[in-house]
Amino acid sequence: MQPIWHGNQLESELLVRAINNNCGCDFAPSGVLREVCAAHRMLTHDQRALNGLLFGRAIREQLTQEEWKVQRTAEQLVSQDTVILSQS
Repeated sequence: MQPIWHGNQLESELLVRAINNNCGCDFAPSGVLREVCAAHRMLTHDQRALNGLLFGRAIREQLTQEEWKVQRTAEQLVSQDTVILSQS
């Protein structure tokens, strides 16, 4: 069964561009395709991978915000400890 892309047109275009930029397909000197690369094989055979790419893209912003929030919290704790230590 062929995978179904559940993303929008822009996401589809970006995915195809990324795959083409990382294509490892093997062609004979005559131009005949010898072997399909893993990236192109994923497009035609791996629904789970396509779903995972969309999921990752959907939560990218949330993960980025959470990562910076944790970093800011850690920086604030270090700053507070520095102030406390300098007062003692």
